[in-house]
Amino acid sequence: MIDRLMDTGEKTWAVLRSCFGQILILHIAYVALGFIVFSPLAGFIGRLLLQASGNSVMADMDILFFLLTPFGIATLVFFGSVLVTIIAFEQASIITICAGNIQGYNIAPIQVLFATVRRSLTLFTFAIHLITRLLVIIVPFLALAGAIAWFTITDHDINYYLSVKPPAFTAAAVIIGCIVLVLLVVLAHKLIGWSLSLPLMLFNGIPPSKSFSQSRQLLTGHRFIVLASFTIWLLITGALSFMVLGGIRFLGSNLISFFQDSLSAMVVLLGSLAVILTIAHLLITTITAGGIGGLVAVLQRQFNIEPSTDVFEILEAREQQRVNMPSITTALVGSAVISIGIGIWLLQGIQTNDDVEIIAHRGAAGKAPENTMAAIRQAISDGADWVEIDVQETSDGEIIVIHDSDFMKLAGVNLK
Repeated sequence: MIDRLMDTGEKTWAVLRSCFGQILILHIAYVALGFIVFSPLAGFIGRLLLQASGNSVMADMDILFFLLTPFGIATLVFFGSVLVTIIAFEQASIITICAGNIQGYNIAPIQVLFATVRRSLTLFTFAIHLITRLLVIIVPFLALAGAIAWFTITDHDINYYLSVKPPAFTAAAVIIGCIVLVLLVVLAHKLIGWSLSLPLMLFNGIPPSKSFSQSRQLLTGHRFIVLASFTIWLLITGALSFMVLGGIRFLGSNLISFFQDSLSAMVVLLGSLAVILTIAHLLITTITAGGIGGLVAVLQRQFNIEPSTDVFEILEAREQQRVNMPSITTALVGSAVISIGIGIWLLQGIQTNDDVEIIAHRGAAGKAPENTMAAIRQAISDGADWVEIDVQETSDGEIIVIHDSDFMKLAGVNLK
């Protein structure tokens, strides 16, 4: 088994090295697609939410309560579904690149994108089947976790549970943690079983509805080796991400103290670190996505999933096709104009202010008890421009200065 793991890893690494430039171009294209899709959607939903609330701004708790409503849950499911669909399209493109490389083809990224567009209806159908299967698995676990939280940690204000951490909170956290762990195990088992469904659909013409069951049948008795292969690759990329991104952040946190007396130098430093961090993150995510696609391509070869004749013809067609650059440029410019227009519309009514004011949160709560006269006096002494306090309305209509809806965190008194 170890020899097979090493052989699979070596082949995956060889494919990734050979196709890295092509995969990087594809990854950038799909990251841009995700940005173009998600940014306007988030802006539209945010505007609708504000209009529905009747307020100009919404607090974090308002947003949380919205996400717990049926419409909020549907919004989360929708965003998750869009993300899964984009990932499915990207993996289809990467697997095609890697499978072509294994077969001896050097496929241009633009041709793979064209081939993916031609298969968009099939890929959308595949994504819908995948999302439906994921929801069938995830929803019961989340419902069970939500029910446990509802019956165990809703008697008092949530800040009491977060700050005091009573036995009920600890028990609920442990139980919900076990539920999430079981969910992750079940998801891993299912996803491993489905890992060959995409190449089966791409290269063998298996319908999306049957590709999942066909993949499970092919992997019967081999799931452990596939699980080990994916686990090792994810651990390697996770360690790489931790070392590189963590190293950049550590370097920045230590360098910034040397530039505190020069705002212009600090801006240059932070801007440079942001650029380096962005490039490093892009490269690491490319390695992760490309490695997964390459591993699937290697596995499909090991399990004798050979591309059919029409796929070879599509791969060879790259030599005859001519990329219509004016059309692509027009499409990109048009997309940019539309995105800029949406951005301007979303930014209408938002006023920017370059004056900086210091607001003491619940008074100087780091030096004195929050929402007390001592905290307010300390904030004034520290030179704060404003003091922010929290208020609640009592049952007889009086306004009192307190953050929580009960006195459990403040005094251990179970009084709303």
